[in-house]
Amino acid sequence: MYPGDLQVEDRIPQAVRADLLSRGHKLSVSGAYSIGSNAAIVSDAGKGIVAAGADPRNSAHALAW
Repeated sequence: MYPGDLQVEDRIPQAVRADLLSRGHKLSVSGAYSIGSNAAIVSDAGKGIVAAGADPRNSAHALAW
């Protein structure tokens, strides 16, 4: 929703966070396991692949076809 803005949990290694900052991202760091449920669908039309994933920390489900 806000290009370049990323919310990460503090359990993300400092080296990864530093790299993201060096690439121009703006980080908002939250406590471990504090960011809400996330889910995503990825589609690669060239390969004919659709995949989905959901946060395993709650009862979310991911479906893709």
